[in-house]
Amino acid sequence: MAVWAALWADALDVEVRTEENYLSRIRNHIEPRWGSTAPGDVTALAVTLWIRHERTLRISLPVVLEPPA
Repeated sequence: MAVWAALWADALDVEVRTEENYLSRIRNHIEPRWGSTAPGDVTALAVTLWIRHERTLRISLPVVLEPPA
């Protein structure tokens, strides 16, 4: 995911502060858990469990990280 996240970040076309916020969330939340995981190996169940774990730590996650319905 780290490579994909870097490519995604390079493609952003948002205000500077928005980009800073996105990059901070990637660095602090996504990369520690998913950095070495291939995008195709990320499952809905794994994301759901990760979100549940993050919430137990009282970390606020953006809506875009909600699991699909």
